[in-house]
Amino acid sequence: MRSCAKGSDCRGGYQCVDMAQRNPWGALVVDPGTSGKVCALEPPAEAVGESNVCSLAAPGFSAPPLDAGPGGDASTP
Repeated sequence: MRSCAKGSDCRGGYQCVDMAQRNPWGALVVDPGTSGKVCALEPPAEAVGESNVCSLAAPGFSAPPLDAGPGGDASTP
């Protein structure tokens, strides 16, 4: 994402959002060399979709084995 200091640094339809603050996307800036402000679409009024995307699995849940496809080896990165 493009870094910015103010709204006029962003193209039309985008605004300068400080991702270091709480934001509706739950986004974090991982580049320590930036201010944390990036050009982003206008945030939604409320969070969209489920917020528990990365949560603990229910007790007893077992994920299916990985399938690398024909001739693939799921154990090799």
